Amino acid sequence: VIFGAKGYRNEIVWCYLGGGQSKKDFPKKHDTIFRYSKTDNRTFIADAVRIPYDSDYKSTSFGKGATRVQNKVYVPHEEGKIIQDWWTGIHRPYGDERFGYPTQKPVALLKRIIRASSREGDVVLDPFCGCGTTAEAALSLKRQFIGIDISHLAVGLVEYRLNKRALDQPPLEVIGLPESLEGARDLHARDPFQFEAWAVTRLSFLRPNEHKRGDKGVDGEGRIKIGDAQYIRVLAQVKGGKTGPRDVRDFQGTMVHKKANVGIFIVMENARLTKDMKQAAAAAGRYKAKGTLFDIDVPRIALWSMEAFFQNQRPEIAQWSKTHWMLDQ
Repeated sequence: VIFGAKGYRNEIVWCYLGGGQSKKDFPKKHDTIFRYSKTDNRTFIADAVRIPYDSDYKSTSFGKGATRVQNKVYVPHEEGKIIQDWWTGIHRPYGDERFGYPTQKPVALLKRIIRASSREGDVVLDPFCGCGTTAEAALSLKRQFIGIDISHLAVGLVEYRLNKRALDQPPLEVIGLPESLEGARDLHARDPFQFEAWAVTRLSFLRPNEHKRGDKGVDGEGRIKIGDAQYIRVLAQVKGGKTGPRDVRDFQGTMVHKKANVGIFIVMENARLTKDMKQAAAAAGRYKAKGTLFDIDVPRIALWSMEAFFQNQRPEIAQWSKTHWMLDQ
């Protein structure tokens, strides 16, 4: 048993700053990390995570973390002291690192854990990998990585994140996602909501709607940068089953209400995109904008299918989609 009393090693308190401040309670500004090992024959590489000594450390003082003896005088280790079980100085994700995923942790935190617990070439497993912080940290430290998550939102974000980081790594292998149109149909039959999330994340500039119900016709959204601080907003709707021109017109109304510039209406097979649906999409017109990076002229509503995805066909808007995927845009 790994997570039992005999496997317990440490309770680590990670302290951080920032975020909201409660006016009725002490602000909650720490997370607890539990460290376990399967056996006593565990890997712990203290030298990989040493930190500088406190400025008032004296080499002749006893009991203040000194690690070496020279002529019977305790002196500090030249690479710093072994860190205690309370950690400061690592901030929560912000800027380009921040994806807005619930419970997201900073890469620096996972790098410290991985450095202390493994060596280059070892395998790091994260069975609840979320947005892929552990994956990015492990691969950047030249470890192998296995990540597992039940959510297609998480899997899609990990795919996007690792490809965006362009880490020195072998091709990313994703197991469990549909690999054919038949697989997409099977996913839709088993879990329509997961199918919607998977379908939306086939386009890297879109993120899925986290609400399974009450999404008001929006299954995905994102934005594409066309100039300095200039973006166009994109919405997506997914229909894995029966659909028709009325759904396209309703989607157009949703776009107007949400003030979206462009919409992508996604179905399962090309055959579902009937002449009437194409006419309804064409009636929405085209979206044209001038940007400092490029000018854009695309259908205001693009019709796309999972069948087209497996044929390596993408909506016209996708060619301008080099942008950040933020869950709280």
